[in-house]
Amino acid sequence: MTPPAPPGLTARQNRFVQEFAVDRCAAAAARRAGYSPASAKWTGRDLLRHPGVRAALHSAPVVSLDRPPDRSAVQRELANLAFANLLDYVVVDAAGELDLDLTRLDRAKAAAVRELIIDQATDPRTGVVRKRVRFKLADKQAALTKMLAQAPVAEADRARWMAEGRAEVYEMDDIVLRNRQAAWRRGFGD
Repeated sequence: MTPPAPPGLTARQNRFVQEFAVDRCAAAAARRAGYSPASAKWTGRDLLRHPGVRAALHSAPVVSLDRPPDRSAVQRELANLAFANLLDYVVVDAAGELDLDLTRLDRAKAAAVRELIIDQATDPRTGVVRKRVRFKLADKQAALTKMLAQAPVAEADRARWMAEGRAEVYEMDDIVLRNRQAAWRRGFGD
């Protein structure tokens, strides 16, 4: 979970702190945080000098891309994918209409976004702006399946599954699992 924004920081400054922790590149972090790409280099430099941002950077966790992640980091990332919910990304108004709300988006929630396309067009005759948003989340079933495969299994459950002939489902490798899932989707499963 992303820590709350320190007092005195704007949402973009807090996002900059999160993005800077990824690769320690101020210009890239400024671009990813939503600042102008044309001035990202100077904006990043200025943000690194901001006292509130500096304080937040000292308390932010460092994400290292140089070494492989540990098991708990992989499990957290899988959990982000598996437990993502559409209501984390949209707001439902009184009329029941959905509206995309990216203000609540943090790094953990953004991990589950597989595709986000925003098309905006203005009708030249009427001047009406039409906005279409296409939004896809990561494959929950695949993430949950991987989490289940990593979950510790009680010996009593394993013995019961062995007796019922179901234990191989929990011990199969990824290739066999994908092939089985494809067969089940086609209707050829057990």
